[in-house]
Amino acid sequence: MNISTTSRRMVNAREREQEALNLRRAGASYAKIAEVLGISAPASYKAVTRALARIAKTTNEQAEQVLAIELQRLDVATLHVMARVNKGDEKAIETLLKIQARRAKFLGLDAPEKHEHSGTVGTPSTYAEWVAMHEEQKNVKS
Repeated sequence: MNISTTSRRMVNAREREQEALNLRRAGASYAKIAEVLGISAPASYKAVTRALARIAKTTNEQAEQVLAIELQRLDVATLHVMARVNKGDEKAIETLLKIQARRAKFLGLDAPEKHEHSGTVGTPSTYAEWVAMHEEQKNVKS
């Protein structure tokens, strides 16, 4: 009997969390969610947070499963192309390099690329340039 009472409470809590999330998605404030569900505002925040955490966990698990499947597919492709690579087939070597690049991308093995950003013409790219530009504008207006 105690187990069924506990289970029912858990089901009610999950339903309340889902309803809190639905209300939040619809634009309701935590105070409004609390009012509608008959709970406190902090409890409404916690309910939304728990519902979102459950979704994130499920999404992460699914992403890990997809990654595992994709890596297995790359393994199969590598096996099929290796015989031709070992014979010196240039097209097969290019294919192997593409497979390896894809694997590295999936696994985040490559170092991040560095991109240099600079301001557009007339826009300061540093704070010092910005200050100098505004001082110059003040002098022109004076």
